[in-house]
Amino acid sequence: MQRRLTALVDNARLSRRGSRRWTRYFIPAEAGSTSVHADAEDSLSSESRAALRQLERPLAKRPIAIYRSDYLREYVPGETAWLTETEQTHLRRIGTVIDRFQPAGTYARRIADR
Repeated sequence: MQRRLTALVDNARLSRRGSRRWTRYFIPAEAGSTSVHADAEDSLSSESRAALRQLERPLAKRPIAIYRSDYLREYVPGETAWLTETEQTHLRRIGTVIDRFQPAGTYARRIADR
């Protein structure tokens, strides 16, 4: 993380104020409309990029989200599934903690690789 922040400061994408534990990072005023996510967008799926574009829009220009009470009323615990079987399997796989002994840092590295 520190190397990434230093690279962004060196490239004038961020400005740094303070030092050590009081260091704060800011987006420079001259950056203007540069997307904060520009560097990461290469590795994102098209759906993720579309979601980011939607979130960057002003609140007044976003489509209205309507609360559907019937959607909640029709839910039957243990019977109704809001996620597909594939999504459930994927989430179960990435959320499972391995019970066997692992060297220090293995679990954190596994999370970072997601």
